[in-house]
Amino acid sequence: MKKYLLPVAAVAVIAIAVSAKQSVNPDATLLTVNGKDIPVSEFEYLYNKNNNQQIERQTPEEYLEMFINYKLKVADAEAQGIDTTKAFKNELEQHRMELAKPYLKDADVENALINDIYSHMDRLVDVSHVMLRKGSTPEQNDSVKHMLDSIRTLIVSGKETLEDMALKYSIDPQAKRNKGRMGWMKANTYPYTFENVAYATPEGEISQVMETPFGFHIIKVHGFKPNPGRVNASHILKMTMGLDSLTQLKKKAQMDSIYEVVKNGDAAVFAEVAKMESEDPGSRQNGGKLSWFGAGEMVPEFESVAFSLSDGEVSRPFATRFGYHIIMRHAHRGIPSLEEEKEAILRNMWRDDRRDMAQKAKLESYLTSQKASVDEKGVAKVYKALSKDSVMDSVAYARVAGMTKVSVAKIGKQRIYASEIAASLAPDSKMTPAAWMAMFEARIQSAMDAKATEMMIAELPEKYDDYKNILNEYRDGILLFEVSNRNVWDKALRDTEGLEKYFQAHKDEYKWDKPHYKGTIIFTTGPAVTAEIQEFLSTYQGQAANLPAVIKQKYDRRAKAERVLAAEGDNAIVDNVAFGGVRPDTSKSRWTDYFAYEGTILSQPQSAQDVKGLVTTDYQQVLEQEWVKQLREKYPVVVNTKVFDKIK
Repeated sequence: MKKYLLPVAAVAVIAIAVSAKQSVNPDATLLTVNGKDIPVSEFEYLYNKNNNQQIERQTPEEYLEMFINYKLKVADAEAQGIDTTKAFKNELEQHRMELAKPYLKDADVENALINDIYSHMDRLVDVSHVMLRKGSTPEQNDSVKHMLDSIRTLIVSGKETLEDMALKYSIDPQAKRNKGRMGWMKANTYPYTFENVAYATPEGEISQVMETPFGFHIIKVHGFKPNPGRVNASHILKMTMGLDSLTQLKKKAQMDSIYEVVKNGDAAVFAEVAKMESEDPGSRQNGGKLSWFGAGEMVPEFESVAFSLSDGEVSRPFATRFGYHIIMRHAHRGIPSLEEEKEAILRNMWRDDRRDMAQKAKLESYLTSQKASVDEKGVAKVYKALSKDSVMDSVAYARVAGMTKVSVAKIGKQRIYASEIAASLAPDSKMTPAAWMAMFEARIQSAMDAKATEMMIAELPEKYDDYKNILNEYRDGILLFEVSNRNVWDKALRDTEGLEKYFQAHKDEYKWDKPHYKGTIIFTTGPAVTAEIQEFLSTYQGQAANLPAVIKQKYDRRAKAERVLAAEGDNAIVDNVAFGGVRPDTSKSRWTDYFAYEGTILSQPQSAQDVKGLVTTDYQQVLEQEWVKQLREKYPVVVNTKVFDKIK
C-alpha cells in the first residue's frame, strides 16, 4: 500500500477501497499508523469509554483526531524502544497477570460457593469444638487425626465430656475460659470447611474430624435459631473489670442515675451523656455510637439486650465482664440480599480454603481439554539416568539438567522437559536419587499447572475482546506516560532556559493583583541563636538559594531557613517582615524567633521561577503542540474512510 506523510495542519484521509458490507467487522482496519494496523474494535472501545467519562459527548470525527495523536505518540514510544525496556515489560506483565485473574476461575464453582454460604445466613448455629495443632509431616497429621478421633469416641460414648476434653487438649486460646463453647455462630465468619461442617451436623451430634487452615477439629452442635439480622445502637459503659466490689457498686449506682436521665429515648440527650460519662474509649467521642453489628459480634449479654430492644428503646443498666452498660437501639435490618452480601462473601473466600477452589476447577477443566498428561516414558528415562547413583550430587544433577529433549509432560502441543524441572530443584549430596525424584515428580505437576495457566492467559486476547482492549489500553498507557514524560513533562522541568525564554516572551500573561515578597526567612529557637546566625550571615558569600541546606548543616535543630514567595496577606510572618504587619505570637512554637534575609518586594513576577507552576503548565502545552506537529510530519497515517463512515 502506498504511504502518505500527513501535513501539519490536518490528517490526510486516504480512501481505501473495501467491499460493501451491511456491518463492520470489529477486526477490520480503521487506520494504519507508521505501518501498524489499528482495528475498529480498539477505536470503538476507547471512543465509548471516553464519551462515558465526558459531560459533553464528542463526535467520532472529533475523537478521531485525538485518537490519531494518541497513536502517534505510542508509535514514537515504540520507535524509541521504550516497549523493549525491562521496566516496561515488568510493569505490563504485572497488569497482564492482574487483569487475567477474573478469567482464570470457574464462574459456576465460584457462584456455587457464594450461594452455599448465603444459604446459611438465615440461621445461627450454637457450637462447641476441640481443636488440635497440625503436625509438620503427613505422618504427624495422621497421628493427630487419630488422637482427635479417639477423643470424639470417648465423648460420644459418654465416658468423657467435650468440655473436659477441650480444657485438657484444645489449643484454642479461649478454651480455658469457655471450655470449647464458641456460642452462636453466623455464616461467612469462620473458615469454609468449619462452617460447612457446623451447618451440616445435626443438633446434639458431634462431627467427624475435619481440617481447617488452623488445625484439626471436632464440632458439637447444640442448636439452631433464626438469624435476627443486624442492629445499630449506642451505649454508655462504666468499667468494672479488675475493680473491687465496693467500687463496682458505686459504678452501678452511677449507671442507675444515668439511666434516669436517658431512659426517655432522646437520642441527642443519650449522645451528650455518653460523651460526658461513658468509659468506652472507642465510642465515647462519637456519643456512644457503635457500628452496625450482628449475632456473635458482641459478648452474649450485650447482644441479648440489644436484640431484645425495640428501635428507639433504652435498656436498663446490665452487666457484662467489662462493666455496666446502657444501650439505646436506633435501628435494625434483616438479612441482606445475595447481591448486597456478595462482596463480603468474596472477600472472606480469599482468606480461607475456598480461595483456590474456583481457580483449581478452571485449571483442571483446561488441563482435561488439552489432554494434559505426565509422560511416563520420559520420567522413566530420568530414573534410569540416576539408577547407578547413590546420592544426588552435582554430577547426578547435571545428568538430569542436560536432558533438554526428554519430555516429562505434555499439555496440548506444549511439552515440559526434564531439564526444566531440574532447573527448579538443586543438587543435594545428602539426598538419595529416590528422594530427589519424589520431589522431581511433584514439581512436574506444579510445572504443568504453571504452563497451563500461562497458556490460558496467552489465549485470553483471542477469546475475550474486553480483556484484549483493556490490556492494550494498559500497554499503550505505559508507553504514552513514559514518552510524554520524556518529550513534554520532564523536558519542561529540565529546560530552565527554554522555560525562562517562554516566560519573558509571554510576561504580560502572568500578572499579580498584589505585591509579593521574595526572599529567605530564617527561623530560630531564640534570640541567642538569631544573633549567632546573623553574625555568620554578615560574612556569608554563598547564594541565598543554598541557605536552607547550609543552615541545616551548621545549626541542626536550632534553626531552619525557608525560601518564600508570598503575597501580602497570605502569611502572617511574611506580612510582618515585609509589609509592616503585626508580629504574630510564636511563643508556643518551636521556632520562637525569625528574621528575613536578602528579600525583595516584587510588584509583578520577574522570572519564570516566580510563577513556575503556571508557566510550566503553559510551556508543556507548547512542547506538546510542537511534538504532535513533528509526529504528524514524521509518521504516516492512513485512514480507511469507508470503514470510518460506517461506524461514525
